[in-house]
Amino acid sequence: MQAAPRQEDARRLSDLQTAYEAALAELPPRRREVFRLRRQESMLTPEVAETLSITPRMVQKHMMAAMEHLQERLRPFLDDDNSTPLLDVSAHAPTRRPSSSAWQRPNWRRLDA
Repeated sequence: MQAAPRQEDARRLSDLQTAYEAALAELPPRRREVFRLRRQESMLTPEVAETLSITPRMVQKHMMAAMEHLQERLRPFLDDDNSTPLLDVSAHAPTRRPSSSAWQRPNWRRLDA
């Protein structure tokens, strides 16, 4: 009786792998290359940037977009609770400094004065 669950797991894994490869193929070529170098070749962001002659920030942007795309495409293959994101992009999103009218320079004072 154990064969049926194992076969089901194998089928799900195969379906997930197929969906993953299809989702990667949908990425623009540069984004796919950045993702491949970072995840499959385990290169660091500065190494990818130097290899592709782009800035480290562009590497980060490509990775964020690739992860969002993969999360969206692979969501149906994940746990039944699809409400939990794989990646909380809000935690990694760049934050902007408030507009100059709302932002005030900190009041620095000398400790030795």
